[in-house]
Amino acid sequence: MAPRLIATDIRELLPMRRAPGNHVSEILNRICVGLGKWSDTGPPHSQIQLETGTALEDAIAQALADRYARDDPGRYIHGLEVEKDGITGNIDLFDTVDFAVEDVKLTKRSIRHDIEGDKFWHNWEQIKTYCYMIGVNIGRLHVVFVNGNYKFDANDPDAGWQYRVWEDTWTTQKLQETWRMVHGHKL
Repeated sequence: MAPRLIATDIRELLPMRRAPGNHVSEILNRICVGLGKWSDTGPPHSQIQLETGTALEDAIAQALADRYARDDPGRYIHGLEVEKDGITGNIDLFDTVDFAVEDVKLTKRSIRHDIEGDKFWHNWEQIKTYCYMIGVNIGRLHVVFVNGNYKFDANDPDAGWQYRVWEDTWTTQKLQETWRMVHGHKL
C-alpha cells in the first residue's frame, strides 16, 4: 500500500494569543498599506509560511529567556501582553535589567537591506510603540534572515541563514510621535 496524502498545508500550530480589538501590528499593517510601503493585494502567505515564522520567532524568544535565566533568573520576560488606550500588543521579550523591548522576526527579506530603511520601518515602529506603551526607550530587533543575502556562495559570509540583533534608543518625544501615529489609526 502506498502512502496516502492527507494534508496539503499545516494546521495552526501556535494560535496568536491576542486580546480582542486594536493590535499594534494590525494598525501598522494598515499604515504601511496606506503609505504604499506594501500592498494588501496579491497572493496571501501560505499557512506554512505563517506558522514557521510564528513558531520560530516564539521558540527563539523563549530559548533566549530560558538561557539567560540560567545565570540571571527573571531578567527576561517572554510573551508580555500590554494594553494602552484600547491598543494591545505582544512583546516577544522584555529585558528587565536594561529596560529594553526586544522583538524577534523571521524574514525572507535580504540582509542587504538597510536596517533603517523602508523594509524594516514597520518593525521599528512596532518596537517604538511597545516602548511607549510600557515607558522605556530602548528597543532591540532580532532578525533571522532565512535567505541571507540571496547569494548562495559558500564563501560569502552573508550567504544562507543569518541572525542579527540591532539596538536603538529614542527620546520620549520620538516615542510620543510614533504613539500619536499609531493611536490615530486605530479603528
